[in-house]
Amino acid sequence: MKPSYEELEQRIHELEKKLIEGEKNYRDAELYHLLHHMVDNVPDLIWAKDIEDRYLFVNQAICDKLLMSSSTDLPLGKNDLFFAERERQKGHRHTFGEICVNSDTVVKKTRMPGRFLEDGLVRGEYLILDVHKAPFFNDSGEMIGTVGCGRDVTREKQTDEALRDSEKRFRELIEGVSEISIQGYDEERRVIFWNPASEKIYGYTEQEALGRKLEGLIFPDAMRDDIIKFHHRWVAYGEKIPAGTLCLKDKEGKDVHVFSSHVLHETQHGKEMYCMDVDMTPIHRMEKEKKELQVQLQQAQKMESIGILAGGIAHDFNNILFPILGYTEILLEDVPGDSPFRTSLHKIHAGALRASALVKQILTFSRQENHTQKPMKPQPVIKEALKLIRSTIPTTIAIKQDIRMNCGIIDADPTQIHQIVMNLTTNAYHAMNGGEIRVSLREVELAESDTIRMGMKPGVYACLTVADTGTGIPREVEEKIFLPFFTTKKNGKGTGMGLAVVHGIVKSMHGGIRVDSELGRGTDIHIYLPVVKKGSEKQPSPPKGSFKMGSEHILLVDDEESIISMEKDMLARLGYQVTARTSSIEALEAFRSAPDRFDLVITDMAMPNMSGDTLSAELIAIRPDIRVLLCTGFSEELSGEKMKELGIKGLIMKPILMKDLSWKIREVMDRPGG
Repeated sequence: MKPSYEELEQRIHELEKKLIEGEKNYRDAELYHLLHHMVDNVPDLIWAKDIEDRYLFVNQAICDKLLMSSSTDLPLGKNDLFFAERERQKGHRHTFGEICVNSDTVVKKTRMPGRFLEDGLVRGEYLILDVHKAPFFNDSGEMIGTVGCGRDVTREKQTDEALRDSEKRFRELIEGVSEISIQGYDEERRVIFWNPASEKIYGYTEQEALGRKLEGLIFPDAMRDDIIKFHHRWVAYGEKIPAGTLCLKDKEGKDVHVFSSHVLHETQHGKEMYCMDVDMTPIHRMEKEKKELQVQLQQAQKMESIGILAGGIAHDFNNILFPILGYTEILLEDVPGDSPFRTSLHKIHAGALRASALVKQILTFSRQENHTQKPMKPQPVIKEALKLIRSTIPTTIAIKQDIRMNCGIIDADPTQIHQIVMNLTTNAYHAMNGGEIRVSLREVELAESDTIRMGMKPGVYACLTVADTGTGIPREVEEKIFLPFFTTKKNGKGTGMGLAVVHGIVKSMHGGIRVDSELGRGTDIHIYLPVVKKGSEKQPSPPKGSFKMGSEHILLVDDEESIISMEKDMLARLGYQVTARTSSIEALEAFRSAPDRFDLVITDMAMPNMSGDTLSAELIAIRPDIRVLLCTGFSEELSGEKMKELGIKGLIMKPILMKDLSWKIREVMDRPGG
């Protein structure tokens, strides 16, 4: 039965529909293959996943970089954890799968697109992806999966990280240097960078400096035009500003000496200039101190040379003075009390004593005078000296004292402390026609910065200050006041030895002197003497009485005929038997021939051929119990330890008064065991 027209027409429509659908499917398949070909050639990673995070579609890039798959078909139906576990089973360090799962969960939970920075290991190599993910839905609005694309940004992120590290390192470096000022300026010379060292050196805070022009900030007016010109030529033509030393200004207008160098830096916003200034102020200060110390060294060397010369002169002068004093004493013993010559002899004796005192001052200056330093409290000696000076200066000059009793114990000779006070107060008195002398004693602690210029060690010191309201000392004179024989006084007013003696005493005690003077307002002289930690106050021995006599046999040795003749006469008057020799060699032979003949040997230290201490050692070697008394004009030639070691029983300083000699002999002879 033939089909009806309607049936044929229906079949035609069905065939037409199938043809249309077939053609559509063909075009969809062709389009799919075209799209697949396109995304496989895109370097970005592209994929689609179902609701269970299984791959529905992948391009070649994700297969190559992340899933390690040779085919885009293999990943279909599998998730990220599959590939992570597969790589680990092959022995690779692989962590990327877990991270991808986390971001998929976020997108499905929020039902919103998202951007993620995912990083991890793929076969041991570090990978960073910039990922965009979004959910997709069916016609009913039901979420059926996610789609995503990712870009490899590992190199860019590592570069950015390195750049940030470099910038951080640079910033920490330039902000962390404490003594180098670093400033940045733009093309208009405005401050764009100001590190903490710049705040320290120039005084401007970062907030105060930013935005200000450099020529109006730290450059003196005289340099303003030059710096503008130099900056312009560098920015415009590349003519670099030479490095060098500059004298700039801080916030308060004070000079700041720096060594300045410059760097030009080009950015996308323009050129920037960075200045690096090294603060040279401490170096300038050290150079100044070095020059001052060199002057002090030259002064010390000059003082040492003069001291050696003065010591030699004093030694020769002692030998001349000794017979004058000795014979004058002998004559005074011989001349009757009513003799008209007695007054003249007393004047000769007084003049010789004054000369002897001057020799002692010279020896003190040259540090060759014999002084025994012992722990003592200086307060009583200072007060006693002030009582004495009060009676010798006019009443128009007031003396005010502030002697602190809590000032500690010092190692000193009371006579020297007395001498310091007398010389300083006398010097102050001579600088005034009227006014006030202020004497103070206090304990101070000095740091290294306080002591370096005086050549002392840091520590605790007794500070004796003598201040006057006199005319003051001119600067050119102040450098000379401690030189021996230098004086600004008129003839007959002084010898110029006072301050030189003070200088010698203070230096021998490891102390220091500081002078503060201003013309028209007076002078303050500060004496610093070290305070000892331990020790007790010891008072000087009481003065001795008249002559002490004896009868022993003395071997007398001195190379000066005039001295040995006078000493022989002096000893004979004291009751002693005397054998005199002017040669150490002859004295040694005389002793060797009859060692038991002598009870005491008195020998000069400075003897030709054989010195007094060597002679003493030879004599004691022959007869260990022989008592030896050594005469010298230089106390530093023989220390107490050396005397004890040699067996020498006593030391007496030239020139010797007859009374002192008589007492010293009895002290040596009457001491038990010598």
